Amino acid sequence: MKFKAIVWVIGFIIVFGACGPSKEEMKKEIKEEIKKEIKEEMERGTVGEAQKAAEYLNKSKYRTSLGDIKTIMMAVEDYMTDNYTAPKVTAFSDLKNALVPFYIKTMPVKDAWGKDFLYKVTGEKEDIYFIGSGGSDGIFEGFNQKGKYGELRGQDIIASCGVFVYAPEKKVIERDGDGAAGGGWRIPRLSP
Repeated sequence: MKFKAIVWVIGFIIVFGACGPSKEEMKKEIKEEIKKEIKEEMERGTVGEAQKAAEYLNKSKYRTSLGDIKTIMMAVEDYMTDNYTAPKVTAFSDLKNALVPFYIKTMPVKDAWGKDFLYKVTGEKEDIYFIGSGGSDGIFEGFNQKGKYGELRGQDIIASCGVFVYAPEKKVIERDGDGAAGGGWRIPRLSP
């Protein structure tokens, strides 16, 4: 079906990037194309297909946000390797200033739903950090959440010290047919 081909191409572009428009421009274009497909499906009366498309879009946003958080975690871990502590900042924009360009070339500051990522440092030596997203509903419930969840209905995403501590189960965000969620869930933590 035309829709599946478009979704595959969109996924490839999101994962591997493309020459030409920026990542943000591509995301905006992709969102518009998917919204257009959903609207067309609804107009044709095939609501089941439209619902599948909406679910795919939500899965895609969770995968994108998980990947962005993983990228940020890697930069924070590199910073910690050099400084023996997590960046001591209170705002996510300050975290970007601490990491770019030495630890990461460009750093995402918003999740796939357009909300700012959240950051917190704790611990006696300020060596425990958290990165979070409010998920699809944009309402962040706090950094104390732990575990895996099976439905993507507004749940938050939380990572700490190289590990996702509150995130969807892998099977929930798998791409149709490939059985993979875009790589491992754990980032190796180097001790000082």
